[in-house]
Amino acid sequence: MDQDKEQLDHFQSLCGAREWGRVLSMAESRLYDNQSDEMGLFYSSIALREQGHAELAYIIQNICTQMYPGREENWNNLGQTADAIWKYGEAYACYQKVIDMNPMEADAYASLAAACVGMGLIDEALEHANTALSIDPENSLAIINKAFALFHMKQWKEAWQNYDHLLGHPSKRRKFIVYGKKDRWDMNPEDTVVVYTEQGIGDGIMFSSCIPDMKAKKVIIDCDKKLEGLFARSFPDAEVHGTRKEDAPGWMSQHIDSSIAVGSLPMLYRNSEEEFPRTHFLKADPARKIMYRALLDQLPGLKIGISWYGGNRLGGIRQLELDRVQELIDSFPQVSWVNLNYKDTPKPDGIYTFPFATMTDNYDDTAALVDELDLVISVPQAVVHLAGGLGKDTLCLVPDVHRWIYSGDQHSWYGSVKLLHGWDTVIDQVKAEIEKRL
Repeated sequence: MDQDKEQLDHFQSLCGAREWGRVLSMAESRLYDNQSDEMGLFYSSIALREQGHAELAYIIQNICTQMYPGREENWNNLGQTADAIWKYGEAYACYQKVIDMNPMEADAYASLAAACVGMGLIDEALEHANTALSIDPENSLAIINKAFALFHMKQWKEAWQNYDHLLGHPSKRRKFIVYGKKDRWDMNPEDTVVVYTEQGIGDGIMFSSCIPDMKAKKVIIDCDKKLEGLFARSFPDAEVHGTRKEDAPGWMSQHIDSSIAVGSLPMLYRNSEEEFPRTHFLKADPARKIMYRALLDQLPGLKIGISWYGGNRLGGIRQLELDRVQELIDSFPQVSWVNLNYKDTPKPDGIYTFPFATMTDNYDDTAALVDELDLVISVPQAVVHLAGGLGKDTLCLVPDVHRWIYSGDQHSWYGSVKLLHGWDTVIDQVKAEIEKRL
């Protein structure tokens, strides 16, 4: 028993340090000696989930929970793992089990709020987040999940304030970086301030729409290399560096007063629906546009770009089934269809693919191609943000499980992006939209 206590302390210490490889190695050793070992099953599941193997973690934690159903930790871990693979209904049931065992467990109510957001039960999500906060007013998980519920309700001001708790959170979904003398830009117009991207390409584009609102002596943008050219052209008053993933780029030797995460800018400039301009703010490369225009001019009819793969294969989320893509293409033989997927995925017949434009490390190529198309159709992924930022006519096919930015019929950030809901009927909706344009 003393040895188990020592190993438990070691597991917890390694988890706190996010040493997931060592956690998995220790868990595997225990499972080698005893395949039913609860500690081995539990911690191998956590380590696998944190290393990006959520499906395998889900299977292992299911076994653990079935064998040891009396422990709330097992139900909580299964809930978190189900949540990670978009199985929100199962996550909901797991968190409810934890609450049944411990009605004063604030984290369980906070997690239940997340599951409700995923299921579209926004009022209930807000209720559970508030319950968690009544038990523990400083519960960061409850504050963050309350933000996502408020986003769905378009209660922007409070949502942004809560959302900022994700900055520097142990989940590492939003990184907190300090450049210069101050921890954070305080809107001082005399500052030289660094704006840095801290999430994916799509989020970086969406939040960058706030950069023109900034009033500062000098704005420096530290972004993903892929966005450097596009941002430099689109924000000519800023100094742009595609060095976000570099440790110590040379430009940082200049005088810097403060910095701010690009995802924190909306808290300053987007606190009501009226403050979303919904105008295009990106500029594609004119020379590349000429090249892609010449390429597309060789194709007949309306030129429609389509992306049916959004990068998350779990449960089909953010993917349009290939047979439905084929149905859409076959319905409009007079249209020239252009593949906008950023990965080499199985393709339907009758579609043009230009990998040098879409599977590239320079988003200038993708932007130029998109800007010359007549229409963009896509599941939620970065190309929706790119097309919206360019002001391109866009149809976004929204899965039933979706992020807050895809709520409603019209995208809050982009006036040219129409959101189509109802996954079972989305192809018929797209057909009707194309008929209008034909």
